[in-house]
This record gives sequence, structure tokens and C-alpha cells, in this order.
Amino acid sequence: MNAELRERASRLSEIAKNNPIPDDKWVDFIITAMEQMYGGYSIGDVSDGYHTYDELYHHRAILTAALMKNLPAESVWKSKQHDDPNVPMYDGMFVCGINTPEGQATYHYDIDPYWDLFDVQELDRAPRYDGHTPEEAIMRIAHMVKPGWNPNK
Repeated sequence: MNAELRERASRLSEIAKNNPIPDDKWVDFIITAMEQMYGGYSIGDVSDGYHTYDELYHHRAILTAALMKNLPAESVWKSKQHDDPNVPMYDGMFVCGINTPEGQATYHYDIDPYWDLFDVQELDRAPRYDGHTPEEAIMRIAHMVKPGWNPNK
């Protein structure tokens, strides 16, 4: 860390010591700290010391595309539109899905660069969303690998 960043970090440390931060405000403090230390901030640059969010997102996209390519064609899809025409798609994104025996597992990805990576059927509109949570989606996929698997056992 260069001297200027070290000085900025020292000042932020003093602010934190003199102004206790409530638990629900730590994320805001970290974002502000990064903005002040680096003059900019992107959540994709945040790292656990091994990978950044951007790297993990990229890995997830490639793994999802690989999984979908190896499933029956009728069980996987991608679309640039949600099922409800009143719910616009996120800017620059698409949704893809796997119809598992337990229900849907869906993910949103950036069109650029991932659209062409997903070699699955393209639908005008995504199938009706079944209301699954992220936890349910990943368990549905896990149960395709090992039915009944429970990570909490």
C-alpha cells in the first residue's frame, strides 16, 4: 500500500474508532472507505483474498452454461424477456433456466459476454416464474446430482 493510501486508511480507522458503527451500517462504511481510499468503487472488485466477486460471477456463468449444455434440451432455456411483459428485463441482461424435477432454477447474466455461451433454446419470454428463492434453486440443482442431499446434516 502506498503512503497516500496508508494515510487515508489511517484517517478512516480513526473515524471508525471515534464513531462506533452500528452493525447494519458496516457495508455503507466499507463502501465509503473504499471510495475515499481508491477514488472509486466497484462491488466486483471486492475480494475474499482469493477471488473477486467479478471472478466468482464469471465462474458461475461458465459452470451454469456447461451444466445446461449437458442437460436435455427441453429442460433448459434462455430469454431476454421475463414472462410478465410488465416486468422489464434488467438492463443488458438475460435470464436462463433449468426445469428440474423439483421446479425451476434460474439465473440472470449479462448479455455481453455470456449470451452466446449459453447454447440452449431461446424463448421469446421466460416461462412463468415459480417464486423460488436462490436457496431453493441451488438445492434443486444439487438434488439432480444427489437426490435428498442436505448440506445441514
